[in-house]
Amino acid sequence: PPAQVAQEDRIHLIQGLQVQDVDAEGKDIRVTLSVGNGSLTVVDSAGVSVTGDGSGSVTLLGSQDAINALLGSGIHYLGDANFNGSDQLTMVTNDLGNTGSGGGQDVSSTLDIAVQPVNDAPELTLPGSGLSVGEDGDIILSGISVKDVDAGTAPMQVTLKVEHGLLVAAAGAGVTVLGSNSNSLILTGAQDALNAFLAGAVHYQPSPDYWGDDNLSLVISDLGSTGSGGALEDSGQLGINVAAQADMPNLQLDSHGVTALVGGWVPLSLSAWVANPEPGELSIRLSGLDGAQVLDQDGRQVGQDLGNGDWLLPGDSNLPLFLDGFGVGSHNVSVQAESSSGGSVISSTPDTLEVHTVAGNELHGSGGDDHLVGSQGDDILYGGAGSDILTGGLGSDTFAWTLPDAGSASQPAVDTITDFNLQQGDRLDLSDMLGGVSGSDINSLLSHIQVSVTAGANGVSDLHLDISPAGDGQITQSIDVKSVDLSSLNMGGGSQSEILTSLIDNQHLIVDHP
Repeated sequence: PPAQVAQEDRIHLIQGLQVQDVDAEGKDIRVTLSVGNGSLTVVDSAGVSVTGDGSGSVTLLGSQDAINALLGSGIHYLGDANFNGSDQLTMVTNDLGNTGSGGGQDVSSTLDIAVQPVNDAPELTLPGSGLSVGEDGDIILSGISVKDVDAGTAPMQVTLKVEHGLLVAAAGAGVTVLGSNSNSLILTGAQDALNAFLAGAVHYQPSPDYWGDDNLSLVISDLGSTGSGGALEDSGQLGINVAAQADMPNLQLDSHGVTALVGGWVPLSLSAWVANPEPGELSIRLSGLDGAQVLDQDGRQVGQDLGNGDWLLPGDSNLPLFLDGFGVGSHNVSVQAESSSGGSVISSTPDTLEVHTVAGNELHGSGGDDHLVGSQGDDILYGGAGSDILTGGLGSDTFAWTLPDAGSASQPAVDTITDFNLQQGDRLDLSDMLGGVSGSDINSLLSHIQVSVTAGANGVSDLHLDISPAGDGQITQSIDVKSVDLSSLNMGGGSQSEILTSLIDNQHLIVDHP
């Protein structure tokens, strides 16, 4: 037959081989088929003994007709793995000297086989286990390599992608880099150069403050540089565990000073946060409690008493918190936010809450901005000058103002009451500030007091009062009453006169001197 054209790593059927011996007379002859760079396989055929099937040399023993029948079915040729180039089939026939004198006679012939290259797929090798790095850390990718049996020095391309970070690499010897400092990196170069580069030149950096699992996906393409078949790829994925680490926490105290009556629950009003915390990472540390404890709004203890005036609170609690149990005197409570993770602790700069506790049931503010807290009984709170925060606590409490407490028309004093409770009998006493104005004449009173109600959620509303002590339209004192239940009042259509009348009639607003 004519010269054969085979494809790399593919079986090729050779047909047209035959033997002829004019005097064989049906006796056995021997045919040996051999190739230099592959293997031969024949189909079983009656009357033929086969030796070496599937190897580079196959011997057939049988009659001429039987061997020709086998050869007529074709010989399967398969080049050695990844072999391409020139090969040759050699066919040697020996008649074994069965007829006539002279012994066995050989005849040899050859057939050229051209094995054309076919592109082999590249192979990607990854580490047997995933990689680990700390939050906000940096790790060099290692254990990654590529292989392509027929790439030679032709360029290949590796694409790397992550979901929660950056891939960083500078161009190296024989490797071009595209996309450094992004989540997708493309490397192009010859096989050996790529492997040298992948051994230690690519860094992974998780996104700021990210912790958890990330995934590195890789694709290797041989760009179709060798043989037929076009570009071929291999791909894989590698897990990256980003371990949480302690971060600098943030702390903000809403109030740095509170004056309270003995038995009063001092609000612990603060905000603490840390970037992307893991569960349980953030906590609040209090020091200097002097025997006080931390309670929630229902009086249940919150957090852990560490002894010696130290207390540890969970940082993810959204409940209102209070300090209860201070004795008479001044107490400096140190407050810090802590981030604990990965075996390390980072603390915020300490801040201080100054608590001044006095005995009795009457509390007076200073000339500045105060935060006053009543006891669990019936108290009287005077905010004094400045813009004050007033918390009465339990019991029937009176929030009172005197004329010197007011600000100016350009800068009115603004006081806020946090827990006004009609059902407990709380009241606003403006009698001294208004200096004899009568509550019986509502129209006259409206020149001194303007009032509005803003409905809120859960059946509570905000009550706002603007006070003009002189009745001249110059507002010098404002009062914000937060989250009050007004359901017990009959305010009619909600006009200012109806609101004031209802408050006065129910003794929640005092404007007349006793």
